[in-house]
Amino acid sequence: MKLYRFALRRDDGSNALESAMSLVDPAAAWPVVGQIANDARATEGRVFVTDEDENVVIMIGVASARALLGRARKKLDSASIPPLPIAV
Repeated sequence: MKLYRFALRRDDGSNALESAMSLVDPAAAWPVVGQIANDARATEGRVFVTDEDENVVIMIGVASARALLGRARKKLDSASIPPLPIAV
């Protein structure tokens, strides 16, 4: 398992949210990205996911994540997505 960091960056470059969790691989981060995008107050900004080596493994706009993952979200069991600590 690797540690992955999640950040919701506003268009001005500031972080609206930062979180981290251990995941098996980057693909396991997509449900978390979807949760972050759906919880975001506005459609502006981007969700960044970086690995332990600080490589960006996922970067997607909030609106795109909502559109892309909206269909997949119906298939996910929301109980399987752990809650995120929110830092502003």
